[in-house]
Amino acid sequence: MIFEKRRARLKSSLAVFSALALGACATPNEEAAFQHVNALVTARTKVPVVWHTTDESRASADYEVRGLLAEPLSKNGAVKLAFLRNPAIQATLATLGISEADVAQAGRIENPVISIERVATHGILEINRQAIISILSLATIGGRSEIAKNNAEKTRYLAALDIAGTANEVTTAWVEAVGARERVAIMNRIFASSKAARDLAMRLAEAGSMTEIDRAKIEAFHAEVAGQRGQLRAGAQMARERLIRAMGLWGKEVAFKLPWQLPQLPVRAKRFGDLEATAVAKRLDIRAARKDVEALKETWGLTGFTSVLNLLELGLNWDTEREKDDGESRKNNLKGFEFEIAIPIFDPGDAKRSRAKWVYMQSVEKLKSLAITARSEVREAYVGYRSKLELAQHYQRTIVPLRARISEEELLRYNGMLASVFELLTAARQHAEASMTALDAKRDFWLADGHMDAVLLTGSAGAAPGSMDSMEMANAGGDQEH
Repeated sequence: MIFEKRRARLKSSLAVFSALALGACATPNEEAAFQHVNALVTARTKVPVVWHTTDESRASADYEVRGLLAEPLSKNGAVKLAFLRNPAIQATLATLGISEADVAQAGRIENPVISIERVATHGILEINRQAIISILSLATIGGRSEIAKNNAEKTRYLAALDIAGTANEVTTAWVEAVGARERVAIMNRIFASSKAARDLAMRLAEAGSMTEIDRAKIEAFHAEVAGQRGQLRAGAQMARERLIRAMGLWGKEVAFKLPWQLPQLPVRAKRFGDLEATAVAKRLDIRAARKDVEALKETWGLTGFTSVLNLLELGLNWDTEREKDDGESRKNNLKGFEFEIAIPIFDPGDAKRSRAKWVYMQSVEKLKSLAITARSEVREAYVGYRSKLELAQHYQRTIVPLRARISEEELLRYNGMLASVFELLTAARQHAEASMTALDAKRDFWLADGHMDAVLLTGSAGAAPGSMDSMEMANAGGDQEH
């Protein structure tokens, strides 16, 4: 019987010392967190993330940036450039270091408090020494560590969500910038045609073969085209600036080159499989919300303990008394311990437990709502993706060729003196408008393609459901009183 008691006491002591050792050795693991985020982002963008933590990584990034800027910037190249340069992405990656530090901190017990008191009066000297350790901190280290780990997991998903959202912003800006540049190229051709028509009208008017009103109509048409071209040029420059901001460039690096045309349309639409199941399983915002629910569930359990017992401390005392009496000095050494515990008389902790419960229940319902929203969003995005591809293909295969054929026929009729210059200009203008509309449809398709990938694999930017950080909840439920 005595042997069993000693063994139980030994196991208890070993458990305490193990917890102390683990608490002392807990260190942040930023590299593992970054590798996790990098894998999540790369799977969705096909471009790896770069975290600048050393001068060597920055020098390597500079070399890679120079290579990207030497050629016209592709869509993937723009995303890669953003991952190398955008300081907002580096700020997001810094949250990984913060969360990992929180995990390490949560795995450590509070430092012991040492107090020394010296009192001397009328030949009496008292020295009181005390060491206080928080038993509650030791008892809750497992729960606090689990909450911090869940919060760190949530932070990883939110960081990946934010970075993937930036990549989507870059691709959107790239499509708009290249599309705006292609619009300018089409308008330049229209401008050249209208200028040639104006010059012809002026010669015909001088020769007396065209009335002044007809010449003025052609002049007005050319003036309108010139105004539209100026607007498109400004729009292209503004779209370029949006791309510059999304990539985080400045200085000489903003002088990058862009392609003159958007990529060609795919022959057929991509197959995404089970859209709803894929979205619920892979969307980063849903994954972050799940981790939030897990952390709040752990918090609820920890609050159930700390709301009742929020002060539990053990103190060891060493007191020394020295007294001089009739020239003789006497010394007394006193040893003992002090045990402090809060008695839940006025605050039984039921309000804290109730709050933790309902915050957890709220996060569960928000997760359900997010899953429902994701299912609807992905179905809606797929309808837009398919319809925009079909519209762009319809313009490319049918409408634009028909308008080109009409314009060619009108030119033949004009050369045969069977059509007027206005009929020729009208046909040319309708052909140009069809080309412009086809370009807009192609641009809208590539925007829908990027949106489809974002809705399916990434999700909405912003914080996951949860009205309060779960570590704050745990602290709110277990504030110690001294």
